Amino acid sequence: LGAVYEAQDDLSRSSGSQHFVAILLIDDKIASRPSFAADFERGATELKSIAHPNIVKLLEYGHDQNRYYLVNELLESASLRFVLGDAGALPPEETTAVLRAVGDALQYLHAKSIVHGNLRPENVLVTFGYEVKLLDVVPNGWLVNPTDALGVPARQPDKRDDVFGLACLGYEMLTGRHP
Repeated sequence: LGAVYEAQDDLSRSSGSQHFVAILLIDDKIASRPSFAADFERGATELKSIAHPNIVKLLEYGHDQNRYYLVNELLESASLRFVLGDAGALPPEETTAVLRAVGDALQYLHAKSIVHGNLRPENVLVTFGYEVKLLDVVPNGWLVNPTDALGVPARQPDKRDDVFGLACLGYEMLTGRHP
């Protein structure tokens, strides 16, 4: 969706604590679409209502003129891609724990009629406390007629894409390579 920056919450700084957040600036190509303002408000409200232990929490959202942003919790973590790059394959019990957490998050999203649509190791975080968190949940309508790297129009993802993505995660965690 756009660039992500680490920032310190001003209120926490003035109170003497250090609360850091991740600020995602929505890319201008996405935000310049004529109906994006209404889609952003609806989608951000939907994201803010998500409360699941395995999904990165949206804390705040807004815009400054035509610059739209999301403020998410910042976690001390590494992506599953980083973990796999370091470890290669994971033992079956660790793979099962990650798949269960991501599967629970997807089941929650699907019950709310939200499809992740881009499930890959880069979008799964493993915290230093061994929690698993799914990130980059994109509300319906934010990406209208997206294209792939070659400029080919993509179709709207559905739940089957998430199930396939989960199976690919499992395969890669167990074998150390993408299927």
